[in-house]
Amino acid sequence: MTELGQYVAEFVEAWNELDGLYRDLAAAAWWPREIREWEGKRREHEWARKDVAPSQEGFEAAARRWRAEAAGLSGQLARLRRSTPEQQAQWLDPWSKVRRSGTGHADGPPLWPGWRERLWRAALASDLWLPRPLLAAELAAAEEQLGVRLPGEYRRFLLEVAAGIPGGMPAPGLAPLVRDDAGRWGWDDIGTRTRLSRLAEEFPAREVDALPDDEPRRADFPSEEAYLAELVKWDNDEPPYGGDPVGDLTCGALCLHSLGCGDAVWLVVSGPLAGRMWSDHLVNEGGLYALRRDRRAPVFFREWFLDARG
Repeated sequence: MTELGQYVAEFVEAWNELDGLYRDLAAAAWWPREIREWEGKRREHEWARKDVAPSQEGFEAAARRWRAEAAGLSGQLARLRRSTPEQQAQWLDPWSKVRRSGTGHADGPPLWPGWRERLWRAALASDLWLPRPLLAAELAAAEEQLGVRLPGEYRRFLLEVAAGIPGGMPAPGLAPLVRDDAGRWGWDDIGTRTRLSRLAEEFPAREVDALPDDEPRRADFPSEEAYLAELVKWDNDEPPYGGDPVGDLTCGALCLHSLGCGDAVWLVVSGPLAGRMWSDHLVNEGGLYALRRDRRAPVFFREWFLDARG
């Protein structure tokens, strides 16, 4: 064998070793997303062979790189093969590293014990991604920017479980609280209906069967001319018309959960009713009303979440 042939043989051996590890990792993985990731890395590795310069230096460099990666993956494969689904869920969850580092929060005993792990496993099984919880400093920055302190049960959920929940899980979807590239905090998905500029206003607590109809009525005007002039203003959305009746009814509240077809559930954030849940069917010409237990007691976030999960 020529000297270059020896380097080619070592190159092929290192390539085959890493290729076999990727194959074994995909076979040992529990979760659909993880399986696809290993299969994707194996395809990338397959293409990488074609990019290696056909020289001694190229073969040596590639073989060293692949052997170093294989050394790390061998231990990962061993852990994967002997892990239970619960252990793997914790291992795959990036939040577990943050939590172990002590960068959590100090609001007392957990209000949502076990829920992070439960929902994380459910998300992986459904091939979904569960956002990590917020750090205490992140939540404090969001509340300062929004000008409100979020209700206790919900803010503890953000700190202990997740910043939001995607749809398609055995749990109610929750609009994620996120920070955009400009550093502004707000809610995504259904949460974009939240009027951030009015979040600190006191919630009106006004139940309605439908959106208020502000169209001028002939009986309210002394003459036909006055009525028609006002009707023109109404048709053209001129002041005092052209307002936002939904915004007027939901200021001080967060649009948290979609019921589908435009209907939603709101969490009151500001005012004496903070923490209570309201149901909104205004988009479909329905009403807005407080959720109540046994038609009397108000429903708060934790009770609503546990109920909606079923």
